[in-house]
Amino acid sequence: PISNYSVGEEISNSAPINIAWSPPGLAKHRKCALAALTTNLTLSIWSAEGKLQEEGSWARRLIINDALADHFEDCDDELSHLTVSTKERLRLRSRIRAFAWAPALPGPELTGVVGTHLSYGQHMIAVSNDDNYLVFLKIESPTSTLGAERDWRADVLIHESFAPPSDTIFLKPNVFEDMVKQQRYISHIAWSPWIIRDDSHHSVIVYATNEDVRAQAITYTNGRMTLDNEVIYTGYVL
Repeated sequence: PISNYSVGEEISNSAPINIAWSPPGLAKHRKCALAALTTNLTLSIWSAEGKLQEEGSWARRLIINDALADHFEDCDDELSHLTVSTKERLRLRSRIRAFAWAPALPGPELTGVVGTHLSYGQHMIAVSNDDNYLVFLKIESPTSTLGAERDWRADVLIHESFAPPSDTIFLKPNVFEDMVKQQRYISHIAWSPWIIRDDSHHSVIVYATNEDVRAQAITYTNGRMTLDNEVIYTGYVL
């Protein structure tokens, strides 16, 4: 749309720009699922029902953008620094710029055949959108829920926004330079392995904007996630 100088994701050829395997246990037979981010800013989860070598056994199980749209429809009270339009705000918050799978949660040390798992933790993924949000979602499948869920689903655990500097906020930018200045979306995300402390899982997520590098500590306890204060590392050329 002309309002944000986009050529239009709806006419994109949807070429993949980033792919990553999930930890094992999410797809059928406890295999890995594949997340694919395409040029139309859509993040999809794929898996195979049969042999991995057969193209026909692969199918798209989930579109993460749909989960973001459902979640942010109920967040009308959270204003955007980029637009005042409710429709445009939802569109920006549903477009995904980067993602990272959470490493596998460490489980109890159980004896089993070498190279196999006897227990699997919650599968999670972090994504960034076009409205300066970092969103954490849990991913569930019929396999990971032992049949309790018939379909694949994604639910938001928590989201966090970061405000750009006040001198780069233009509610109605008139020139292209102003639009570029206020675009501070996260372009890269990295998630550290977990450690267990005080009956909780702890990790660190690091992400880069076009201005700086930032990090937050994550605590995951009994299905709930909390974030620590954001640390900003400035002076880096990205």
